[in-house]
Amino acid sequence: MSVVKGSSIHKTVWKILRILAGFFIRHKYNYSYDTVRPKSDNYIVLSNHSIDLDPIFIGLSFPNQMYFVASEHIFRLGFLSKLLNIFFAPIQRLKGKSEIGTVKAMLKLLKAGENVCIFPEGVCTFDGTTQPFAPAIGKLVKKSGAGMITYTVKGAYYAKPRWAKRFRKSEIKGCFVKEYTPECLSGMTDNEINEAIKKDLYVNAYEYEATKKYTSYIPDNAENIEYALYACPECGGIASITSDGDTIICKNCKKELKLTPQLEIVNTDGSLYKFSRIYLWSEWQRSHLEEYIKKSLKSNVSLPILEDDGQELYEYERGKKNRLRDRGILRLYTDRLEFEGIESKHIFLANKLSYIDIHGKSTILFTYENKNYEIKTEKIRSSLKYEDAFRIIKRLKAEKQSAL
Repeated sequence: MSVVKGSSIHKTVWKILRILAGFFIRHKYNYSYDTVRPKSDNYIVLSNHSIDLDPIFIGLSFPNQMYFVASEHIFRLGFLSKLLNIFFAPIQRLKGKSEIGTVKAMLKLLKAGENVCIFPEGVCTFDGTTQPFAPAIGKLVKKSGAGMITYTVKGAYYAKPRWAKRFRKSEIKGCFVKEYTPECLSGMTDNEINEAIKKDLYVNAYEYEATKKYTSYIPDNAENIEYALYACPECGGIASITSDGDTIICKNCKKELKLTPQLEIVNTDGSLYKFSRIYLWSEWQRSHLEEYIKKSLKSNVSLPILEDDGQELYEYERGKKNRLRDRGILRLYTDRLEFEGIESKHIFLANKLSYIDIHGKSTILFTYENKNYEIKTEKIRSSLKYEDAFRIIKRLKAEKQSAL
C-alpha cells in the first residue's frame, strides 16, 4: 500500500489518537509540550531521541499528521504490523546497513506535500546526551524542498534511560526549537543545515534535570546500567561492570559506586565520583577502548578484543520473523566478527561490514553479503562495547589507509 495513497486515513487516525493520547500521556508521564503551528506548507521535523515513546510525545505538538521513520523490527509483528501500516504507514528503516530506500520514501512523501519526522541520531541515547548523526541529513533536508522544524524532548532520559528496567516518576517537556522555511533553507549549504541541526537538537539530560522539581526514587536505580557502562575506570577492565539495586560494581577490582535518583555517580560515602555523570564515564570508556584496540592492531596478536558466551545468532528477511541459525560464543577481532556456534563457525569479515547497530538494550544487528543478522542473548551484556569497538576499528584503519 502506498504511504501517500493512504494519507487521508492516516490524517483521520492522527486527529483521533492525538486527542485520546494527549490526556493519557500528559497524566501518565507528567508530560507538557509546546503546540507548534508551522508556517511552511509541509515540513520535516527533526528531534533528539531518548525514549521509544518520543514519536507519541512529539506528535502531540503537531495538529497536522506526520509520517515517522521506524525500525524494521515493528514490521515483524504479524497482525499488529499490518494494523500499524494501515493506520500510520511508518517509513521502514533497516538497522545495521545504509538504507537508500528509506531516504527515497521520505523524499516521496515530502515531495507529495506530506510531513515527515525523523530522529537523526537513529537510536535512543544510552548516556543522556544527543548523539552524532550522519552528515547526509543536511542534504536530505535541502533536497526535499520542504521546511524544517527542530524539536527536543527533555526529561525523558530521567524517566527511563535506555538501559534501565522501568520508568520512574519525572517531568518531561516537549519543546519547539526553531522553524526553517524552504526559502531560508535554500540559502544554506548542506553543512550549514547540519550545524543548525546539531546545535538545535543538543540536549544534555543532566542540565535539564537541574531545572526540574523532582525525580522519584526507585530501589533498583542502577539495575542494568552495564548495558551502558562496560569499562572500569579503576582497573581498566572491559566488560567488568555489573549492577545490584542502586550499586555499580566492578567484577574485577570490586570497586563499588552508587547511582542517585538524579543519575549522579557517587562513592559509597556520598561524594561525587570522578566520572559523576554517565556521559562522562561513556566518553572515558570509549577513549580507553580505543587505546586497547590500538595496542591490538600494533601487536597483530590473534586474540579477540571482546568475547561473550551464551549468544544466539539469527537471520531474518525484511518484514519476516527471524530464524535461529546457531547458539554459541560471540567474538570481535580487529579484522572480523566471529560466532563460534554449536553447528559451525560463522565468520563476518570487518571489511565487508558497514555497520554494527543495536536494537533495544542488547540486540546486535548487521548486514553481511546481503543477509541480515541479529545476535541476541538472555544474559545482561553490553552491545554498546561491540558498536563502539567496531566504529573505532573502522576509523583507525581508514586513518591508516589515508596516511599511506
